[in-house]
Amino acid sequence: MGNWTTHGYAKSQIANSEIIRKDCLSCRGGDVCAFVNRCHSVVSVTFSDEYSDLELLGIDFVDVIP
Repeated sequence: MGNWTTHGYAKSQIANSEIIRKDCLSCRGGDVCAFVNRCHSVVSVTFSDEYSDLELLGIDFVDVIP
């Protein structure tokens, strides 16, 4: 993890979270991430190539019933 984790976040937030990242492949910066409390089970969602120009981060909460 780079320096972005140290600016504006308490260490306890980071320690109790799973950080899921989606890095921008075609540009500098603009990455997205999600902090998910470790009490939840999540998996990353893969999108089809038709959405490759968008900066999307998809996660599925495995242990949540809508």
